[in-house]
Amino acid sequence: MMAKIKLKSLLLFTAAVFAPFAASADSVFVPGTWAGDTRYDVKKVEYGAEGSPDRLMCWAASASNNLQLWQDNLAAAGYPIPSGVPNGKTQDTYSLDIFNVFANNWEDKSGVSALAYQWYFTGSYDIGYAGGFEVALPLEGASEGGY
Repeated sequence: MMAKIKLKSLLLFTAAVFAPFAASADSVFVPGTWAGDTRYDVKKVEYGAEGSPDRLMCWAASASNNLQLWQDNLAAAGYPIPSGVPNGKTQDTYSLDIFNVFANNWEDKSGVSALAYQWYFTGSYDIGYAGGFEVALPLEGASEGGY
């Protein structure tokens, strides 16, 4: 139940922040970030985590940036991040562990950030959010998500 509340809160937050800019080509900064802020700016490296390709994983990079900001805000408000939850940077390939998780567990295809959020919080996802398009899915044998 708590994961559903968290997921709904994050999706509502993301929609509220980005909706005014949906038809714009301008840069969008989530509250608490600014131009040049590299804390939430994970970069793809083409062949990154354990040699896995990440060329088409912009959706996962974007979701990773937002998820890390959300976790940092929770921690700053006094809510501890449980052990085992990807957080910060503990590996050498990417600037965020969260993106490392996606790069190691999802296909290198175009994707939908909504599926990333769902999987990250609950371990499952509703493919209906893809609108009938073929999108990235977890790899066979991937982590179960649900952090």
